[in-house]
Amino acid sequence: MIKAHVVGLAAASVTAGLFWSVSIAGAEQPSTVSLVDTVPSAGSVTAFSVFGAGGGLVDRSHFVGPRFVLSKRTTLTEIGGYLNNCVAIVSGTPQCPETKPLVVQIRRAKNGVPNPQVLLASFELSHDNDPLTVSYESASPHLKLSPGTYFALFGTQQDQDGGFLLGSASTPFSFTASTTILGYIDPGRVFVGEVPAAVRILGRIVGT
Repeated sequence: MIKAHVVGLAAASVTAGLFWSVSIAGAEQPSTVSLVDTVPSAGSVTAFSVFGAGGGLVDRSHFVGPRFVLSKRTTLTEIGGYLNNCVAIVSGTPQCPETKPLVVQIRRAKNGVPNPQVLLASFELSHDNDPLTVSYESASPHLKLSPGTYFALFGTQQDQDGGFLLGSASTPFSFTASTTILGYIDPGRVFVGEVPAAVRILGRIVGT
């Protein structure tokens, strides 16, 4: 049986990616920013075997995902992570019939952790429908946000079984994601931790 686990607390800071802009016919176009990007070097086309892979538990009561910081008004264009939709695999056989796509919740930070009382938006992710692989699943939210600190938390829909957010894998090649600040909403507690996690958040700056 594959078991996902959550790594303990740590304090650190997240450095946003590089900003760039393009000028066409003398007019400056909206800038693109990589807010968080720890996906494998092979990019979002890679699929890992669930055997030998592990990471943070994701289910209807355990939401986990990266913190990101906006210095300017920004439209989120892509949110994704390497995720698996089956928490129980016994003797090589998935015990997760009829899995549904995972979701990602956008929450503002409050006192340094995700605000569990206020949900800004929720988006359904793409779904590979294969419990034996961990693949890149994402959404294109086109959500405009003001400057501030936020969290993008992955979880399940309703009474869906569960899965995990990839931290490391061994097949088809050995991979350990870079560490980043993750927020957690678990039963009775909300916290942050710095752990390996294969996630990506992209955006487009739309104002000052």
